[in-house]
Amino acid sequence: MDDVAALREPTEDELRHWFEQNVQRFALPSLVTFRHLYFSPDRRGARAHDDAADALQRLARKAEEAPGPGGLADPFMFQDFYAERSSDQVAGIFGTSFAQALPGLNEGQWQGPVESGLGWHLVWVESKSPGRVPPFEEIEATVKSVWMDEQRAEAKRKMFEAMRTRYQIVLPANAPATPSGTVAHAAASSP
Repeated sequence: MDDVAALREPTEDELRHWFEQNVQRFALPSLVTFRHLYFSPDRRGARAHDDAADALQRLARKAEEAPGPGGLADPFMFQDFYAERSSDQVAGIFGTSFAQALPGLNEGQWQGPVESGLGWHLVWVESKSPGRVPPFEEIEATVKSVWMDEQRAEAKRKMFEAMRTRYQIVLPANAPATPSGTVAHAAASSP
């Protein structure tokens, strides 16, 4: 069933047409590069948010072009700097609400406090790049690979369907059902 030789190569026009029909499958997410200062509720208790807000005011009074404040925040268990991360990647570390807040922040200044699943943060967004769909020419090999995988899966589905029509499934009258709703033991016989 996995005979690759049986699959035909798509024409470029066919592949382009399929790509246009499935363009969202190849969309690249927007990316953000940022650094943060962490204010731990475990260390600071209920003051974590207020301490972050106070630190933001102190940073605003400094006329710094680049972020580099030390000693204002708590150590963070992961990184302090994240380059070109998607919303899903950010959410995996900081939580969904933090990830959703990043696109609304301006570049080149400390902002916050922004809450995460871990505590409070001041955030400096270095850069944001919007999501995009690469042109067909840029990802043609990937498009072809995905197309071939789909063709292979469809060929298998059709083959299994054809094989299933050649068999009759006979079940005992009192066969127990498994948790998935299928019968635990089934006997197959050829017609």
